[in-house]
Amino acid sequence: GTLAGNALSAVISKCGELMEQTKELRRDLSFLEQNARDAGMGMEQLHNKAGELYAVTGDTNEVVEALSNILATGFDDADKAYEAVDLLAGAVVKFPETMKIESLADSLQETIATGEATGQFSELLGRLGVDVEKFNERLGRTRSEASRQNLALQTLRKEGLDELWESYKTGNSDMIEAEKANYNLQLRYVELAKSIEPIETKIKTTFAQVLLDHEDQILAIVDA
Repeated sequence: GTLAGNALSAVISKCGELMEQTKELRRDLSFLEQNARDAGMGMEQLHNKAGELYAVTGDTNEVVEALSNILATGFDDADKAYEAVDLLAGAVVKFPETMKIESLADSLQETIATGEATGQFSELLGRLGVDVEKFNERLGRTRSEASRQNLALQTLRKEGLDELWESYKTGNSDMIEAEKANYNLQLRYVELAKSIEPIETKIKTTFAQVLLDHEDQILAIVDA
């Protein structure tokens, strides 16, 4: 009985740790999945892109939030969204110490929504030698969000960021495959946590009811 109790206690403890460790990632993935559904895109290719980005960030949550921001930008087809991912990844490779994929994706989304370069996207343009004031003027003359998307991507493409990203992947293919495996392992943990969650909820509900049913006895013990 003692051995069984100790084993059960260890299992419950590990399950609790897994639930806590994956909590933020499970939440971020739920947002990404919803944005993917809204954009009519499948998760398989997105996870492949996420695995590549994980190789240059080492942060699963940052990668997932960056992809969510890019999808929320409202690209009218999947190819443009994936191109945006590759271009911003190239920016991270070019400026690894200062450019963050999540911040770049967030500021790209805001730039396209407002019609004016902001945040790290504006900083990126300046560091690439692009005249930000002239870029904003051209952005202000566009007639639609799709036109602003095209202008932003075209500007980054002219700076060769997509080619830089492809070259980086080719030169570091073994490392990227290894980091993809690490990312996929995180996804397996998330799936396991999702399976455990209903059980954990049942345990908590049952335990709460036990406390309620025996409140008087418990309080008496505490008083003693």
